[in-house]
Amino acid sequence: METPAERKERLWKESIISNYLKVKEEREKYNPKKDKEATEDPYKTLFISKLNYKTDEDKIREVMEEFGPVKKLRLVRNKKTGKSRGYAFVEFKHSRHCQRAYEKNGMKIDGERVFIDYEHGRVEKDWLPKRLGGGIGDKRRDRRNEKKIRQVIKEYKRSLKEKSKKEANDTEPTKDKKHEKVNHKEEEKESNHKRQKVSENEEVSKRAEQPEKPSETPKDPIPAPPAPTTTPAPALIPAPAPILAPAPIPAPPPTSTP
Repeated sequence: METPAERKERLWKESIISNYLKVKEEREKYNPKKDKEATEDPYKTLFISKLNYKTDEDKIREVMEEFGPVKKLRLVRNKKTGKSRGYAFVEFKHSRHCQRAYEKNGMKIDGERVFIDYEHGRVEKDWLPKRLGGGIGDKRRDRRNEKKIRQVIKEYKRSLKEKSKKEANDTEPTKDKKHEKVNHKEEEKESNHKRQKVSENEEVSKRAEQPEKPSETPKDPIPAPPAPTTTPAPALIPAPAPILAPAPIPAPPPTSTP
């Protein structure tokens, strides 16, 4: 039997998990670019939140036209009940008028201080609204409660992983994958060993079937004849030059005596 406190905590956790699954499903469907009721130019559009639930389109248009001509205004309502959800989108004709209205962030409409910001859904890539876990958020929220919520979601994800692992193990065979790998390796080794034995036996049988050839003694190689020796021709001695006889010395002329 569970105590009232345990029952209260269990119901609280179940509500958190159901809300988490609902938000997760809506995140997958969320695509602001396919919204047919959206404004034309997102860069000239303002997002106004924290509106009074009694405020209608005429009142918002009256206040916003003080900054410039309004091209299109959309007050988001509940599709089932038709009641206001407390936020709207206002598109101006010129960006300068949009800037003027943006500077009036924190102004009061029907006694409520509103929040004014540029549109982010069609401008930024992965933007999510606050209802889907995104947005700028509120600084005054309870941080302790948030930690508990995150812990519950973390435990839920962990339980899903463990459940998927168990289902995967049930579908697998009883043997572990590691043992299967070891068995495969042992089988491969045995098959390789058998193949080696068969190949060795075949080689031995082939050798036994072949007739033995007579052993031939290698003959001594015949020595090659010696190469003929050639005597070099004698060098020619040049003949001596002939010795020439000296020329005769002429006799002196005869001297005459007086």
